[in-house]
Amino acid sequence: MEVQTFETTGFLSSMEHIKGLENILQFGAIFAAGGDGTINECINGMLMREDRAVVPIGLVPLGSGNDFCRGFELFKPEDAVDAYAAGDLLEIDAVKILLDHESVEAVKFACEGDLAKEVSHFRYMLLNSGLALVANINANVSRKMLNTLG
Repeated sequence: MEVQTFETTGFLSSMEHIKGLENILQFGAIFAAGGDGTINECINGMLMREDRAVVPIGLVPLGSGNDFCRGFELFKPEDAVDAYAAGDLLEIDAVKILLDHESVEAVKFACEGDLAKEVSHFRYMLLNSGLALVANINANVSRKMLNTLG
């Protein structure tokens, strides 16, 4: 099996990378190794592709909270490897969120190709939307409490 890696460099880097990958169908899967933010960026990058091509996204819990992964009983990286090896694949519906605009095209026109601006008006969400509540709780809890309670 051939493996290619990409290390994120900051906000939106994984979204931009996946959105711009040429010939994405050459990959059997893309693994998002990180926390909820990394997973969110990878999923949005996939669903925002101009060519609409998609491949499965594997979830590898390496963040501080891992709320999304925990919902699938993926508590540690080994759980993700076991799920992939077993061929566990789950299709999840995505909801398109548009704020202050009538269409994705209107967002792109107004934001002039600036992805950071676009994502403040257009994103996809999966399963639930905490409106940043979970992220704010995680940001304001002590490291000891987060490691204890997850």
